[in-house]
Amino acid sequence: MTFILSLMERKAWRSRVLGVVASVCLVAASIGCGGSSSSATRNGPKATGLKKRALVSNQFSSAVQLLDAQNDKFATSISVNSPTKLLTRGIVTAVLDSNSNTVALIDNPSERVMQQPTMPGPITDIALSSDGKTAYAAMRSLGLLGIINVPDGSFVTVGVPGITRLVLSPNNGKVLGFSDDAQSLPSGNADAFFVIDAVSHVAFTVIGPAGAQPYSAVFNGSDTSAFILNCAAECGGSASTPSIAQINLSGTPTLGAAMPLPAGAGATVGLLSGSNIFLAGTPTAGAGSLVVFNTGSNAFSTVLSIQDGLHTRMAMSSNGRLYVGSSGCTVLPSGNNFQGCLAIFDTAQGVTQSAITKPTFSSFRSAFNVTGLQPISGRNVIYIVEGGELDIFDITTNTLTATQIDVVGSAFDVVQIDP
Repeated sequence: MTFILSLMERKAWRSRVLGVVASVCLVAASIGCGGSSSSATRNGPKATGLKKRALVSNQFSSAVQLLDAQNDKFATSISVNSPTKLLTRGIVTAVLDSNSNTVALIDNPSERVMQQPTMPGPITDIALSSDGKTAYAAMRSLGLLGIINVPDGSFVTVGVPGITRLVLSPNNGKVLGFSDDAQSLPSGNADAFFVIDAVSHVAFTVIGPAGAQPYSAVFNGSDTSAFILNCAAECGGSASTPSIAQINLSGTPTLGAAMPLPAGAGATVGLLSGSNIFLAGTPTAGAGSLVVFNTGSNAFSTVLSIQDGLHTRMAMSSNGRLYVGSSGCTVLPSGNNFQGCLAIFDTAQGVTQSAITKPTFSSFRSAFNVTGLQPISGRNVIYIVEGGELDIFDITTNTLTATQIDVVGSAFDVVQIDP
C-alpha cells in the first residue's frame, strides 16, 4: 500500500468556515438567472482568460468553483445553490442542483450560468449531449425524464417508470434509463430498463433476465450496441451471479443472452478502452472486484481485488492507469492510516494483482467516498474528489503532488472544460 498524507491533517485543527464566495450569475434582461444567454455575452463580466480550466462543485459553499488547472489554483466561483454532478460537452457544463430541482447550464467561455430550468421534481441523474445542445434529467420519484433544450432552457417530459440513472449513446441517438426499483416496477416490468429515442422521445421497455437487476451500461463505441451491466444480488436482484448482456439498438432493441461474470466479479460501472471494457463491482459484502471483458472474444480476465462499496466512477489517465472509485467502502486501517475508496490499476502491467494500488490516507481524514475523477490533459496529474476533498495525484507515482488545494466546504465533482 502507498501512504498518502491528506490535506485533512493540516485542516483537522480548525473548523470549516463557509465564507461568502465570489460568484457570477447570468443576469437576464429583467429577471436574473435563467434568462437570455445573448444578454450574458453582451453585458456580463469578462471570462478569466485562463487557458486550462476545471470546475469543482462545492455543495456547502453554494458554488461551482472555477480552477486554474494549469497552476492548481481557484480563480472564481459561479453561484449554484447545491451543485453535485457535473458534465461538460462542447462549450456547456450541466450541473445537477440537488436542492432546487434545477439543472444549471453554464456557458464555459463566459463562465456564467446561461439557463437554469426547474424540473417538476427531484433530479437523480443528468446527461448531456456531445454537442452541448440537449440535457436530460431523471426524476425517479415522478417517473419522468426531462429533455432540456439547452440554448433556451425549455423542456419536455417523458414518462419512464422509476428512472434513476442515465447513459447517453456516443452520437446522442439513444438514452438508456435504469431504475433502482426494477424489482417492484409494474407487472411485467421486473428487471426492466428503458431505451429512449432522442428524436421521437419514445421510451421502449426492455426486460432483462429474472433477478438480473440492470444497473448501468457501456456503449460499444456506437449508438447501435451497448453492454448492459446486471449487478444481481449486489443491487437487490434475486440472481446470484452478476452478468453483462449486449443489446442491439439498430432497430427494435434486442437484448442478447446474459454472460455470467467470473466468480467474485461484479459490475455496477464500466469503461470502454479499445476492445476492452473494465468492470467494477462488489458482488459480496467486503469484496470489491475489477475484471476486464474483451468485446471481440467475449472473454473475461482474471478477477482482481479492489476496495468494496458501490462503484460508480472510473477514469483512464493518459499513461494507461485506471482509477476506480466507490462510495460506502469498508474503511480499513493500515498502520496509523486508513485505506480509502480509491483503487488505481496500472494497465501496462497486465491483469495482475500487483498492478493494483490502494492508496492510504492520514487518520485525520474521516470520509472516503470517491465522487469525482478528472485526468488533466497535458499534465501528469488527475483531480480526484474523495470525502469532500480535492486531491491532486501524480499519475506516474500514484501519490499526491506537493501542491494541494484547500476546499472550504465539501467538493462533490470535478470536470475539465478546456482541451
